[in-house]
Amino acid sequence: MSEPKKIREMVRYVFNYYVKNGLNKTDEKDAKRKLGEKFISKINEYLGAELKDKVAILNNIVEDNRIEKKEKEKFIGRIRELVDESSLSKKIWDDILYFIYLVRNNVFHGSKDITQMSGIKQIERFKIYTAILLATNEMLFDVIEDNFQWVSEDRNRVRELQKKEFP
Repeated sequence: MSEPKKIREMVRYVFNYYVKNGLNKTDEKDAKRKLGEKFISKINEYLGAELKDKVAILNNIVEDNRIEKKEKEKFIGRIRELVDESSLSKKIWDDILYFIYLVRNNVFHGSKDITQMSGIKQIERFKIYTAILLATNEMLFDVIEDNFQWVSEDRNRVRELQKKEFP
């Protein structure tokens, strides 16, 4: 299974869990809004700032042979949808993570040199990408904890390690 498909499967699992559980108490639209609010809250926690205040930084994404203009615009559009509507659909989440996957490929296989990768604008974007990944990861742990009796001490240890790596 390719990396994008693995990412999509994880998103599908976590998304369906939250929406299914949310539907027990409310309608689908409200469940997606609650999921979006939770996701944004976790992103903000890792960013140490509001995601809505950081969206403009994404306009500095530089297109190249791996990240085309349409991919960049789609990603920024999805982030704006998430922030403006505080609602998270599987498609929005999937598209956001797919773009971060493209960035990851670009970092390891792209044409940028170390100077370009260490620029302040690039670092600020990396912080956003990392916060999104950590929030996704934490929500996966939430699902595992609820369904598989994940030991809270283990989860807390992982969370503390994440925070040390991402101050």
